[in-house]
Amino acid sequence: LLLLLLLLLLLLQAPNPIPLLLLLLLLLLMLMLQGMFLHTLLIIAVCTSSVMAWALLLVIGVRPWWNAQYLIPILGMVLGNTISGISVGLAAVMEEFSTGRFILV
Repeated sequence: LLLLLLLLLLLLQAPNPIPLLLLLLLLLLMLMLQGMFLHTLLIIAVCTSSVMAWALLLVIGVRPWWNAQYLIPILGMVLGNTISGISVGLAAVMEEFSTGRFILV
């Protein structure tokens, strides 16, 4: 909590607050997810990299694969969908844990 307050003070005095704002958001996410942050980050990295490799190399056939005209828009769409799916899934799991009822299908 002290680190967050210190970061907020730095944010108010910084000429370019964007990196500090992103760091603050990252710290808040780490506090909210507690033990699941690294697992979630790993899931996002694996899902995004596999879908991007498949889409850019096999489906679209972009050569070189790092061509920004294709890479940046597709990466944005894939990351947005991945983060949305993970947040919905984590919200459902955390709700089941907090209420104590588990649905086994």
